[in-house]
Amino acid sequence: MKKLFIAALAALGLAACNKELGPEYETAPVISKVTYNKSVDAQSGNQVTATVSSQYGLGIVQLVYWLDDKVPTTQEEIQAKTMKYYNTTAPIEDVCSATIPAQPKAKKVTFQVCAVTTYSVMEFSDPYSYDIVDGEIKPIEPDVPAE
Repeated sequence: MKKLFIAALAALGLAACNKELGPEYETAPVISKVTYNKSVDAQSGNQVTATVSSQYGLGIVQLVYWLDDKVPTTQEEIQAKTMKYYNTTAPIEDVCSATIPAQPKAKKVTFQVCAVTTYSVMEFSDPYSYDIVDGEIKPIEPDVPAE
């Protein structure tokens, strides 16, 4: 019995020393097909839709946005809408959506979709922006980094 206990303890010790994590701890989710309404008045808000997929499951997808190019730097400044909660480690592809609330006229709104896997791997979409002018949303091309 004592030998079995020592063998089990040794096995646990070796398992705890294994610092190599599998691909599920390194593979980011994929965010694609981000769309938003291009003709919404300032009182109606703007619906954002995105396709999110991950071969290792998802935990949550959120829409993060800010106004007037003021990128949030503290937790209190972050404005976020939950697009969808998940709790799966199975491969998944889903379409999620959330609405950015109506904003005062003459404001620029910038947003990103953020997806987090069940294994805490986070990914952000490219940033997208729109100006609200005369009650109509005028889209601006996404800020895509040069290749």
